[in-house]
Amino acid sequence: IGTDNTLTTTLSLNQNIFAGAVFIGAQAAQIYAKIADHTVAATAHEIKYAVKSAWFGVLLTKEVLKVAEANLFQAQDNLKNTQIKYDAGLVPEYDLVRAKVAVETAKPEVEQAQNAIRITRDALRNLMGLPFNTEVVVTDSLTYSELISTDLDESLEKMMRFNPVLKQLEETINLREKAVGVYKSEFLPSLKAYGAWNIESQENDDRGLGSWRFNNSINLGLELSVPIFNGWSSESRVTQAEIEVKIASENLKKAKEGFATQLKETLLNIENQKEKLKAYTEAVKQAELAFSLAQTRYQAGVGTQLEIIDAQVGVSRAKYNYLNGVYEYYLLNAKLENLAGKDTVE
Repeated sequence: IGTDNTLTTTLSLNQNIFAGAVFIGAQAAQIYAKIADHTVAATAHEIKYAVKSAWFGVLLTKEVLKVAEANLFQAQDNLKNTQIKYDAGLVPEYDLVRAKVAVETAKPEVEQAQNAIRITRDALRNLMGLPFNTEVVVTDSLTYSELISTDLDESLEKMMRFNPVLKQLEETINLREKAVGVYKSEFLPSLKAYGAWNIESQENDDRGLGSWRFNNSINLGLELSVPIFNGWSSESRVTQAEIEVKIASENLKKAKEGFATQLKETLLNIENQKEKLKAYTEAVKQAELAFSLAQTRYQAGVGTQLEIIDAQVGVSRAKYNYLNGVYEYYLLNAKLENLAGKDTVE
C-alpha cells in the first residue's frame, strides 16, 4: 500500500487584497510613533525646565553668599571702629557688645550660604547626569535683564501648536478614532488572494534522489469572507471604542483649559514680578543710603550702634529680596517656555 519513498514540498503565499483592519492598523502604527515622539519631547522640556531651575538656584546661592560675606565684612569693620571708639572712651561698652553680637550673627549666615551653594551644585550635577566627583564651576552671575515676552494671545497660540503634552493628547484621539474604524471593519467583507506551488514525488525503487520524478502543481484563487453574525460582539466593541474617543476628547479639552489657566497666571506673575523688581531696586538704594547716614551719624557722635546694626540688616534684607525677585523672574520665564513647548522669549 502506498510507495516506499515520498517527497512533498509546498510553497504557499497569501496576500490581503482588502482588509480594513490591516490598513487602519498601519495608520495606527504611524500615530503610535507620533505619540512616542511627543512623549520624548515632553520629557525633554521637563528636563530642560528642571535644569534651568537648578542653574538659577546655583546663581542665586552664589549671589546670596556675596551678600552674606559683605554683611560679615561690614559687621567686622563696624566692630573695629567701635573698638577704637570704646578704647578712647567715646562709646559705652553696650555699643561694643552690640557690635560683637552683629559679627557673630553674621558668621552663620556665611556658612549657611556656603552650604546652600554645595547643595544647589549637587542638584544641578545630578540633573545633568554628571559623576558625583565632577566639579561644577559657575562663572555667570544672577543679573536682571528684562526679557521680551509675548502677549497672552500669541502665547496661547504657540502653546496650542507646540505643547508636546497637548500634541500627545491630540494624537491619542486620532488613535482612538482608528480603533473605532478597526472594529467597524469587522462588519465588512475581506478579500484575500492565495497561491500554492506543490512539488511531489513517489518512488518504489532504489534510484538516487537526483533521478526521482517530480510532479508540479500550482493552485491560485481568491477567498472572500463575509461576516454574518458574531453575537453583537462587534457592536459592543464599536460602542466602547467610541466612548474612548469621547474620553480622550474630554481629556484634551481639560488639558487645554488647565494649561491656558497656568499660562495666564504665569504671564500675570511675570508682569507683577517686573514691578516688584523695580521696588526692590529702589529699596536697595534707600537701604544703602540709610546705612551710610547711620555710619555718618555714629561717627559724628549723634547716632547709635543700634541704628548702624538696623541699617546693616536693612541692606542685607533688601538685597536678599532683590536677588530672590530676579530668581523668581527667570523661573517664571522658564515656566512660560516650558508651557509653550517652544521658546517664547528671546
